[in-house]
Amino acid sequence: MYLIFGNPVSHSKSPLMHNYFFKKQNINECYGRYKLENGEEIINKFKELKIKGANVTVPHKEWAFKLCDEVRGIAKEIGAVNTLVWQNDKVIGYNTDAPGFLEVIREFNYKNVLIIGAGGTAKALSLVLPDADILNRSETRLVYFKTKGKICFTWNNIDNFDYDLIINTTSA
Repeated sequence: MYLIFGNPVSHSKSPLMHNYFFKKQNINECYGRYKLENGEEIINKFKELKIKGANVTVPHKEWAFKLCDEVRGIAKEIGAVNTLVWQNDKVIGYNTDAPGFLEVIREFNYKNVLIIGAGGTAKALSLVLPDADILNRSETRLVYFKTKGKICFTWNNIDNFDYDLIINTTSA
């Protein structure tokens, strides 16, 4: 059994995509959704449900990072986990947001990038799109990006929308 944890999560297309793959490849597995209210419970719930792996979406990526048994790869720098895997009696956390997104946009010709949002996905994308500017509604969530030398805006002080790639990482 595999799941996606989030809140909200009913809109997620992940079960449709993963179950299609499982069926096509004759893999006897199932992928479902789990609405998790409290991110502090994510690892306990993962273990309690005895699942093999999970995706993590809004707003639990930072909780998953803090609570999983081990963090690997780019997730260490991002501070957010979107993939959990059960391995050797441990929950291992990864972040696949950035590599997956780069694969999707590799054929695009873009120069000026704006990332809207300041959560885990925005952090991941800001690492692989180092020249991207960041826009968020609140100033407090921009601290991480400012310490990385990013150009940051809130809705109150942005005056330039001369971007050829705008990425919405919010749940809106």
